[in-house]
Amino acid sequence: MPSSGVLNVSRLTRYDKIPLIYSTASTIKDLEQDANGDLVWNNDVITTTPSLNTALTAKQHTLTAGDGIFFNGSTSSSYGLRWLTNGTPTITQKDLHFKTGFSVAETINLSSGNNELAISVATQGISDITGLQTALNAKQDNTTAGEGVFLNSNTLTSYFLRYKTGNTNPSTPASNVHTLLLKDLDVLESINSNSEYHRITIL
Repeated sequence: MPSSGVLNVSRLTRYDKIPLIYSTASTIKDLEQDANGDLVWNNDVITTTPSLNTALTAKQHTLTAGDGIFFNGSTSSSYGLRWLTNGTPTITQKDLHFKTGFSVAETINLSSGNNELAISVATQGISDITGLQTALNAKQDNTTAGEGVFLNSNTLTSYFLRYKTGNTNPSTPASNVHTLLLKDLDVLESINSNSEYHRITIL
C-alpha cells in the first residue's frame, strides 16, 4: 500500500528494465542493460567519461582541404603525377628529384606569402645533353656553293665533263675523274682582271 503517496517496492534480484516517466505515457523511457552488459537509455548506450575519452583519442580533428588537397568521402588525395603521354608511377613516390637540365630555387611568393620551388629549364652546354656532342662531331659546317659548284639539297655537283674522239658521239668518263690532263695543248695560267680569279686559257 502507498505510504504518504509513495509506493515502496522491495528490491528484486533482477530487473529487465526500469520505465521512467516525465509526465504522460508518451514520455516513458526505459533504462535497461543490453546483452553486452552496457547500460542503455532509450535505446542509446550510456558511456562513461573514461570510455568516451578513449574513443575520442582514436579520432582526429575534422580536416578541411587546402590548396592541392581533395577529399572523396574520407579519402584525401593530391595532384596526380604524369610524364610524357601516359607515364605514371608504378611504386609509391615520396620525392620528386629534378636532375640535369633544370634550375631549382627555393623562393617566397610575395603575393601569397607561401614558400615555393621555382623550377626552370637551365642553360645547358652541348656536353650536358647525352649524345649531342657526338652527333655534332659527325656533321660538317654549313657550306655554300661557289663558282662552278652547285648545291641541290645535300648534293654538290660541278660542270659535266664531255669529250669527243674522232667522229664518235660525245662521251662521259666511266669513273670519277680527279684530274683533267690536257695533252699536246698550250695552256696559259693568268688572272682574270675583272674577277681576280686564276684562270687557265687553252690555246
